[in-house]
Amino acid sequence: MAESKRKIPGIILDESSTGRTVFIEPQEAIQLDNQIFELKNEEKREIRKILQQLTTLLRADQESLKSHEPVLIELDLLRAKASQAELLGARKPKISAEPELDLQNARHPLLVMKHRNEREKVIPFSLKLGHNHRIIVISGPNAGGKTITLKTVGLMSLMCQTGLLVPVDGDSVIGVFKKFIADIGDQQSIEQDLSTYTSHLQNMKMLTEKAGQNTLFLVDELGSGTEPLIGGAIAESILQTLHQKQARGIVTTHYGNLKILASKTKSMVNASMAFDKEALKPSFHLRVGTPGSSFAFEMARRSGMHEEIIKRARQKIGKKEGKLDHLLTSLQKEKNELEKKLDTVLQREKDLEKLIKNYDQLQRSMDLKRKKLKMEEKAFRLQEQSRANKKIEKVIREIREKEKLEDAKALAAKIKKEKLHLTHEVSALHEDIIESTPSSTKGDKPFEVGDHVRMKLGGMTGTIERIQKKKATLVVGNMKMDARLADLEHSRAPIETQSTTSVNTQLRALEDVHRKLDIRGLRREEAIQRLEQFIDKAMVAGLPSVEIIHGKGNGTLKSMVHQKLTEYASGIEYFHPEPQQGGDGVTIAQLN
Repeated sequence: MAESKRKIPGIILDESSTGRTVFIEPQEAIQLDNQIFELKNEEKREIRKILQQLTTLLRADQESLKSHEPVLIELDLLRAKASQAELLGARKPKISAEPELDLQNARHPLLVMKHRNEREKVIPFSLKLGHNHRIIVISGPNAGGKTITLKTVGLMSLMCQTGLLVPVDGDSVIGVFKKFIADIGDQQSIEQDLSTYTSHLQNMKMLTEKAGQNTLFLVDELGSGTEPLIGGAIAESILQTLHQKQARGIVTTHYGNLKILASKTKSMVNASMAFDKEALKPSFHLRVGTPGSSFAFEMARRSGMHEEIIKRARQKIGKKEGKLDHLLTSLQKEKNELEKKLDTVLQREKDLEKLIKNYDQLQRSMDLKRKKLKMEEKAFRLQEQSRANKKIEKVIREIREKEKLEDAKALAAKIKKEKLHLTHEVSALHEDIIESTPSSTKGDKPFEVGDHVRMKLGGMTGTIERIQKKKATLVVGNMKMDARLADLEHSRAPIETQSTTSVNTQLRALEDVHRKLDIRGLRREEAIQRLEQFIDKAMVAGLPSVEIIHGKGNGTLKSMVHQKLTEYASGIEYFHPEPQQGGDGVTIAQLN
């Protein structure tokens, strides 16, 4: 109490406005305050002393520090950028030399900083701006996030072009723009005698004059500030001019004619800020491809406007105007659904073309196999005919012994005719198969001396020693043979083998043949070498089938195995066993 202030020894610091309360520092605390004051002064003196000593030490390197000043500034700048990126959770997007944007889950940097402890409050958005979608018209309710979206796009582009990381997903793309033109907010000026609409018109004049293909423009509430009918018409004309100049940009609007223009103009697209009709509040989600309503009546109801006023306003605008936004939204929704269905149909057409190609390839393969089978049948008959020659000669000798020479001549002519006919059939089938056989992977490259080649029929491989017109002399192992160039195809170099091998060594190699090969974990080159050696040994040993374990993984080894099996001229067939026996991780090859 104030009347007792004389009873307490100490210093009176202050009194309340009524004088009934007195603030006194007791005598006991004065000594402690003095000690604290002295300690603070000692601390200041010590800090000053340390700084003086550091300055003295650095003075000797003054010139060196000055010369390294740009490096220190650069390091400080990089550290600042890294600290900001860490604070924002920012990433480096893909940089494009083209004037384009593909923002994925973009967030306004200032909102991220404001809610950095609870980032889920910042609702991201995604949009594309480029050759196909040069202009985006965003509509929707007031306070729904349209202006924030504009500012985020502009800020992202500027930050990226100044070397700053931005809060987007890493697969986003940000291009390079040479001009940035923005008209956001109220720029009326009493000093310059400018109204809100006049200032907007001046900005639009500059925009339409300077905009080009490398320009990014951001306009908030295009055409607002004057009579809606006239303002909407002027805004539509401005937007068409910017479209003709191929400028990239985003505008926000409440005008229905701009929504209609975007829906029917190529390279323009509508977008809207979503609105929760049940909660009567914006949800701040951007929906690209659909125009939005201003939800003026809903916003008025949310702000507490009397229901009678809202009802009277609805009656004044009439049913036709009231249904415009709803009709436009429905049409855009149907358009988007049709575009999705069209994409699905086009994809199915591509799949169908692939199936047709596979079917044609399978059909050609079946025809080729059928011709080969027919040729083998004819060749077999020819061989049988040759085997029968001995019997025929025996019959001829018997006929001669019986002096029936005319019968012998007739029989010999008949046999010769049949043999000649079979020979012609085999040759024709041989030519047909050669023409039907697909060309090698080296295309139509002409044959040269030293090329490694393979017989299209039989699969015998060798090296060209000499070429004379349409024939070539081949070196196959330790022998030489002549063949037509039409019967040859390019082949890779054969696996080198030792020239001196004994019978015992070959027998031991065959004894080492296994029915299974495990290539899991091997590099591609090592796996190919092991596989070729394995198949060659198995075929020499006469194994009917082998099992190759390559695992599932990403399918690289499996594709390599199947490719190698198809390269063998003998036509190796392969398949996967049942799941309990390995499934897709195992390939069984039928060698015989």
